[in-house]
Amino acid sequence: MKAGYQPYGRVSSRGDVRRGAGWDLRVAVLMVFPVICLVVVLYEFLYLQEYAASGAAVDAPVEDRSLHLRADKEAAMIATLAPEPTDPPSIVNGRSTIILVANYRDSARCSETLRSIFDNAVAPDNIKISIYDQIYPAEKERQCVDVFCELVGEEFCRRSQIVSSQIDAVNATGPTAARYETEKAITDEDFCMTIDSHLVFIPNWDEKIIAQWDSLANPNAIISVYPKSTEHLTKHDVDDKVQLMCMSRIETQDPDSMVQYAAPMWINKKDTPKPRLMSQLAGGFNFGGCKQAKEVRNDPYTPYLFHGEEYSRATRLWTAGYDFYVPSEDIAYHWYEKRKVVWERDWSERYVIQQPSKRRIRYNLKLPVTKEDFDRTDLDKFTLGTKRTFEQWKNFSGIDPLAKFVSNTATQFNNCQLLPRLNPDHYIFESERVVGPLNGMTSCKLRSPRRVALALALLAYVRNTGRNLCLQHALLQQNEPRLPLSEHVHAALKYTTTGQLIASSEYLLCLIKPQLAARIGRLLVWTPRDCRLNCRYGPHERNTLDVYGVQEQEETTAAKPVLVFMHGGAWSFGHKWQYALVGEYLATQGFLAAVINYRTFPNGSVVDMIEDIENAVFWVAENCSSLGGDRSKLFLSGHSSGGHVGALALVNSAVRLGVNDPKEREIANYVRGFIGLSAPYDISDHYIFESERVVGPFNGVHQISSMKPAMLGMGNFKKFSPTALVAEARNIGFSLPPFYILHGEDDTVVPTSSSKKLAFNLKQAGQSATYYEVSNCTHEDMVFAVMGDNVDCRTDVVNLLKRIMLEPKKFAALPSDAAILTSPPSLASKL
Repeated sequence: MKAGYQPYGRVSSRGDVRRGAGWDLRVAVLMVFPVICLVVVLYEFLYLQEYAASGAAVDAPVEDRSLHLRADKEAAMIATLAPEPTDPPSIVNGRSTIILVANYRDSARCSETLRSIFDNAVAPDNIKISIYDQIYPAEKERQCVDVFCELVGEEFCRRSQIVSSQIDAVNATGPTAARYETEKAITDEDFCMTIDSHLVFIPNWDEKIIAQWDSLANPNAIISVYPKSTEHLTKHDVDDKVQLMCMSRIETQDPDSMVQYAAPMWINKKDTPKPRLMSQLAGGFNFGGCKQAKEVRNDPYTPYLFHGEEYSRATRLWTAGYDFYVPSEDIAYHWYEKRKVVWERDWSERYVIQQPSKRRIRYNLKLPVTKEDFDRTDLDKFTLGTKRTFEQWKNFSGIDPLAKFVSNTATQFNNCQLLPRLNPDHYIFESERVVGPLNGMTSCKLRSPRRVALALALLAYVRNTGRNLCLQHALLQQNEPRLPLSEHVHAALKYTTTGQLIASSEYLLCLIKPQLAARIGRLLVWTPRDCRLNCRYGPHERNTLDVYGVQEQEETTAAKPVLVFMHGGAWSFGHKWQYALVGEYLATQGFLAAVINYRTFPNGSVVDMIEDIENAVFWVAENCSSLGGDRSKLFLSGHSSGGHVGALALVNSAVRLGVNDPKEREIANYVRGFIGLSAPYDISDHYIFESERVVGPFNGVHQISSMKPAMLGMGNFKKFSPTALVAEARNIGFSLPPFYILHGEDDTVVPTSSSKKLAFNLKQAGQSATYYEVSNCTHEDMVFAVMGDNVDCRTDVVNLLKRIMLEPKKFAALPSDAAILTSPPSLASKL
């Protein structure tokens, strides 16, 4: 290195050294990216945890008027559609409805629900509401009816039509007990409707649901569904559809498992002119004659029960002779958002209490239980009905909780299996409720898979980033010259971020060359018969290789020439599966091809890469005969950075042999020849070339290239440059296998001077070297050619490989050798 050399300097087009911008704005932006990802992932993770701990819809104190303002907008939209008050039509015909509302710390939403019930009913005088409030008086929470009357005014709140009871939320024990309490207000009403405390009803809702019930001509009909989200009130994206309930799942990990329901299918309204028969019941919205509510009560002796609440009541109702239908048009919309839930304060305690409740349910359904530790109060009042059997119910619903089996041909799927899925954001299990940390995460995932998928992807990215930062730190400590702490940190962040972004760009191949990407994808799915995958040649996880063109030993055909191929990727990325087409295509040309994985930066430095190449060659040499290869015709080849590492490994091996300081095994004794494909062989020259190269926003890609840290710093450039090593070893009498150096004349990534200079130095050192410049060939075309892609240079490149490996003596001299009879100019003098 010459005096005045500046580690962070770069050379201008005039050859003078100028200081590079160490903290270039574009690099700084890329460095901030993983930090942003980390923040997003942490937000997503904490949000999901909060979701699991807090439930699926939001509550707000009465004092929080922002909630009312938001709800006012949604309710106002419906109110504008409401008809002028008229006399009750004949459809309602004086028939009364009692609405049962279990409210857990949701008085703000509950009050909005009451307002939409009365404001949008055709016959509000025929409506009675029973509310069971579970609130914290100590936290100044108030009953739903009080908040409602404050919202609309005492003279308009119909307090006389509302029956309200309350319990301190500290003593609340879940929805089954709460729903049981609301049922105590039922007297002689015609219809009973059970709802959650956070709905928005549409205009004329009472007339519409009674008309749908009447159209069934079935006094035992119950209309039930998971209502659409309130977001559709403004989007109007599913106005022409209704939601069906046709999916179930069973908790396979719990010996006392229960069934959960979901509603993932939608259908056009025109295809369902009247309510459609189904086998599921939504706990948060169901409507039918009050006979069903009196005859089949909610079981209050199942504290904290969520998983199984709906299935239990559906089973008891169906065996008692009742049928379930999904409505043919919308009645209400649901706020599917975060809210306070019963178990928010102590999940572990709630879980312990819930398990006996599940066992009580199973016991009443005649299912086996792990132990009988449940409350046995009034067991006989909450058993199966007598009109139908449980076996009939299993056949009808397609659900066998004993076998933990859900059929895909049962009645529950008949309404849905041929219908397209709509928005998966609305997969809502167990009536949108979340159960504990684990199940809460699952439910949130089902409700918003894109959000969770993004969170998991970013979490994986950040995890990988953290791992790479540690690896970068370890390798940068070995750099020569050592970097100051600030530059060390800067370099670690820079190389980690840019390396991962560049590696991600590999997947853009499907956009640039879709046919080639499709061929790679096909190989990933259908492995050729003559291929051996993931052969391990070393201890590291990346020490694997794939062999193509394998033929059995007993076959009479001649043994094949063997090619060990090293992929490129700027010393920092690339995988053997991305180059599987190299192996497959060369196998069709008569070669036994081994495509290897090896450690790339930051998993290892160039020293580790050399070690991997040596071990891969040793493994192939020892095993190729059994795979149909000819060990005496083993060639090493690499493209771009892979070619550099391969040439470096061979030169180092030959030099050690030349100075009588060999290792136990040397690859120079195993390799018949080296085939370089558009590779950089002089690292100092290539660093200067990269500093002058403009790619996108980078005026000098040396800022983001992993070459410098992979070479352990600029002080080691000469040590890891095959061109320089050959020149230095000229007088020691070493012996290399023949070098066949191919380079594309249109290459703008690695200049042709790199290959010419190596060939020149090899010849000056008395070694066999042949240089060939391929016309109409770019840097990428060189590797695309050996993949069999339809590029202009494919025939030339493949024919050259055949001549080299099948008839090397006839490849001794080519016209293009004249280009290297004189040494090409070196760029290193600019340093």
